[in-house]
Amino acid sequence: MKKITFIFLFTLIFIFPLAALAQPVAAPTQPDTVNSLLDQAAGTGGAGYNTSVDETGLARVLGMIARTFISLIGIIFVSYTVYGGFLYLTSAGNDEKIEKAKAIIKNGIIGIVIILCAGAIYAFVANMLITGSTPVSSSS
Repeated sequence: MKKITFIFLFTLIFIFPLAALAQPVAAPTQPDTVNSLLDQAAGTGGAGYNTSVDETGLARVLGMIARTFISLIGIIFVSYTVYGGFLYLTSAGNDEKIEKAKAIIKNGIIGIVIILCAGAIYAFVANMLITGSTPVSSSS
């Protein structure tokens, strides 16, 4: 009975939603049809990518690397905090494991806060460099 229930739930949750994604698509056969479909989707200006040197220069690449680095470190600290929670749940009353788990959770939360602050500082500095003004305008 459990096996039948599992198969039913698996089908209900994972297989039936895929049927909703199966939409018929007309295959364009002529190049003009492809271009007209692309124009309908993105407009005549295209996707809006700018490939000029100032948009893809060193500063832009370094900014992308910094954002990626901050995101990856954030994922690592969230995973570290989840690991601490797992240790806490599986400590089975062992005081040493509980203290270790609490220390890991505390350090993970501190890391998350530091990474969030680093992301905010990065966004502020990037905004300052791009616009040349502070986000808060002073009225005098």
